Amino acid sequence: MGNPDDVRPTPAAELEVLLEQWVLDDGNYPQFKARRTKRFALQLDLADSHRLRPTPHEPIGACRTGGVATYEITADVVHHTAVEGLAEDDHAVVLDFGPRAYYSGHDPAIARLRVGDRVAFKATLLVDPYDYVEMLAPLEGFPALVHTWSVDRLQADHPAGSRDGWQDQPRTSENRR
Repeated sequence: MGNPDDVRPTPAAELEVLLEQWVLDDGNYPQFKARRTKRFALQLDLADSHRLRPTPHEPIGACRTGGVATYEITADVVHHTAVEGLAEDDHAVVLDFGPRAYYSGHDPAIARLRVGDRVAFKATLLVDPYDYVEMLAPLEGFPALVHTWSVDRLQADHPAGSRDGWQDQPRTSENRR
């Protein structure tokens, strides 16, 4: 069984997550600061959904690609539903790659996914602007996705000659209390 002294805690996963300025401006996340905890769900912004590919034998996980909060992800589809009220033929999927995140929208590639599929894709991780909390979480049977995250740092990107349009980029690690 091994020596209990040899057991070391597994470090929490660190993720870079994009928090867009308009989300802050809308007041959805007041006082978003570094070295604090914040509760939010993760949203996926798929770079190119038609490049979604089945990968039944690859392990789930995410690897940074060099872009801001952008990852190559392998994930299991754990929930899939048609979503009335967003737009006709919209679908929402919950993908598990360690943490769970959602994608919603009118997208034939997403509509074809089924629970149990394992897929690989490129995506940007976003702080949920409001879609999950306002429209998806209330749906019967939709998985809980809001977690407490420890925000280690924020990085603001100010375009040259502009004070607006900057984006917070919190590096987070999930705090599963």
